[in-house]
Amino acid sequence: MTRFFPVLLAVATPACAPELPPASHDGCAPSAETPDEAAPFVVRSLPDAEPSALPPIVRLRVVGAEDTDAFVLIAGDVGSAHLGQLARDDVSMALSRRIVETLSYRDAHGVVLAPLARLPPGPYAVASGDPKGAVSFEVVDDGRGLDFVFPPGGGYGDALFGVWCGDASLVAPVDAASLTPSARPVDARLGLTDHGDGPGCLTLRAAAGVEAELSPLSIDAGQQTHWLAPRLLSAQAEAEPTSSPCPEGLQTVGPGCLLVEDDRLRLLPRDPFHLWVVNADGAPLGAPLAPPGWVKASSRFVRRGLAPNAPHELRVSWTDTSGRVEQASLSVVTEPPSAHLVITEVMANPVGPEPAQEWVELYNDGLAPADLSRYRLVDPAGGAALPAVVVPPGRYAVVVSEGYDPTSFYDPAPAPDTIFVTVAELATNGLSNGGEPLALERDDGRVVSRFPPLPKPKAGESVERRIADVHVTDPEGFRRTDTPSPGAAPPR
Repeated sequence: MTRFFPVLLAVATPACAPELPPASHDGCAPSAETPDEAAPFVVRSLPDAEPSALPPIVRLRVVGAEDTDAFVLIAGDVGSAHLGQLARDDVSMALSRRIVETLSYRDAHGVVLAPLARLPPGPYAVASGDPKGAVSFEVVDDGRGLDFVFPPGGGYGDALFGVWCGDASLVAPVDAASLTPSARPVDARLGLTDHGDGPGCLTLRAAAGVEAELSPLSIDAGQQTHWLAPRLLSAQAEAEPTSSPCPEGLQTVGPGCLLVEDDRLRLLPRDPFHLWVVNADGAPLGAPLAPPGWVKASSRFVRRGLAPNAPHELRVSWTDTSGRVEQASLSVVTEPPSAHLVITEVMANPVGPEPAQEWVELYNDGLAPADLSRYRLVDPAGGAALPAVVVPPGRYAVVVSEGYDPTSFYDPAPAPDTIFVTVAELATNGLSNGGEPLALERDDGRVVSRFPPLPKPKAGESVERRIADVHVTDPEGFRRTDTPSPGAAPPR
């Protein structure tokens, strides 16, 4: 559990929110008895909200309190046994896991608990062992707020800098705000550049301080208030550049390498961290409002929406971790429509017989049909040439061995219109249950898709790619699922 307790006095406006009620303690574990009396303190929310519907971006003030170390925010219900643990300073592991990480500080009106992330919907309580009591409330997702997107760690170099983005254009001028708890001023601007790149984004800058500080709760812009997902900001050593040459066939653009295809472009970074935005022909590339993309050396930045086989004027902007923004303009001509095959799902551990019931799913994410006779499915011990099967754009194909039974009682049936691609052997000695890397290789030697080795799934579980553009090194880009969907998009 990480908490921060700077005893600083900040000027703040008293909240007018309704007082939150004492915790009801319903649904506690059998050992958690209901307290005999109401909490001896009052909690108010910032922003004002009813206790039954607090927003996920919120701060909580214990009115009149002095000791920042006395109060914690807990997810779920709280009973007398939990309060006793807090009073004895002997918190169980089960309770400690429910304590929400906050920045706690004192202002002119009491102690403020500022969560360091959005609060997931559900019940919560502000609790204390001394004074003993708990005050409950319910968080409801209101769908508002801008998400923090850059930089990793929250600030680098001699300035604090952060970018928050949402799914709508921000157009009104913004007012100045201040950091918490120091109340030091922070400059706010819309977008990332003077050309309006990143129209759904808000950029904050402030001189670096000594202590870690929290981003403002909100920024006012005309008649709108933009609520900011909380982010702890701190000065850190700036990342060292590690530029390397671009591979053959890719165009160098600042600290990145650009590959322009038919309806999309791919940008491969050469430095550790940058925030990238691409405008094509005067509009953000990607629909409906393309956010900037944070990429690192092992990831890829993909933007779609180009017309194939046509000229385009691109403006590429990149922001480094200290907030420096640069840009370049270039003219490109896209390629003719082409196929884009992706390995989307792998069943290596079926309930039925192995290796007969194993399969690998492919998806044509492109604009033209894919002739599979031009491809090989490669595993560490070798590879299998694929037969002359055509996969139209937007369709799935399932690669299986000759013994595969689509009517198996034990395993999920493929989608009715599944395109089967039958090979003598799916992989050398079958797919490893412990995970093995797979690749789809074109006849010119280019690897068009990779699938990572992942921890052993349980029998009947498959591993799926979350989205077509995710890179093989992205740990969050792949997941195990107990609802395999051969030949169809996975259920969401």
